[in-house]
Amino acid sequence: TDPTIYPGADDPQDDGIDRDCGGTDAPEPHVGLTAASYPSIQAAIDAALAGSIVWVGPGTYVEHDITFGGKAITLVSTEGPERTVIDARSEGRIMTFDNGETADTVVRGFTLTGGYTHDGGGAIKVNGASPVFEELIISNNVTMAHGGGGIALYDSDVVVRDVTISGNDVYPSEEYTSGRGGGIYVDKSRITLLNCTLNGNNSVYYMTSEWMKGGGLYAVEADLTIQNTVISGNRAYTGGGLYVASSTGTIQGCTIRNNR
Repeated sequence: TDPTIYPGADDPQDDGIDRDCGGTDAPEPHVGLTAASYPSIQAAIDAALAGSIVWVGPGTYVEHDITFGGKAITLVSTEGPERTVIDARSEGRIMTFDNGETADTVVRGFTLTGGYTHDGGGAIKVNGASPVFEELIISNNVTMAHGGGGIALYDSDVVVRDVTISGNDVYPSEEYTSGRGGGIYVDKSRITLLNCTLNGNNSVYYMTSEWMKGGGLYAVEADLTIQNTVISGNRAYTGGGLYVASSTGTIQGCTIRNNR
């Protein structure tokens, strides 16, 4: 109710008020909000201290290969995924988490699109980390190897909540003839999917290949908790909706339909 307190506001240190809603009583980096904003999301992350909230204003941000460097920070949009887009424009993956990030690293409120990689995880790759993803739209990303057109997890423990993963693709490459997990690829990891939608993701190729598996989700040696999630309209040679091997876990309160 105080008009002087909002994301991006001037926040003098030690005045007893967190005026920029950044988590501490001091100025913290933000993007796309005021003349004092950092020029890019990566620059703001690099400047943020542990425990900070990095606010991002509405708009389209053309960035790729964003990294968090193990920082326990929250990256969040002020106006949600419909108005806040990170577009890699096929120049690379959008985000990578491989520095031991924990559940104190949170990404919330973005559309992630245009990611492209030859190394798994068109939009997001997590390797040996445990970030949390909330209120995202992950769409129209591509990986040309291994799997995970949208998200790829390796030796990780990840929570994905209120996220829509749609229209992502995985294709084989000359080096790797298989493609798995059009939406999500899970390898030796734990994933918790809560209130999500996996729709219209593909693990297919114009030359029919039995190695194209798991249109919506592919999991091997994984621990799965999937609740209140819709998995529909995905395609693969095997396991149009899901392909799960050598894994444990629960699938509860879900709708799985119209996969091919």
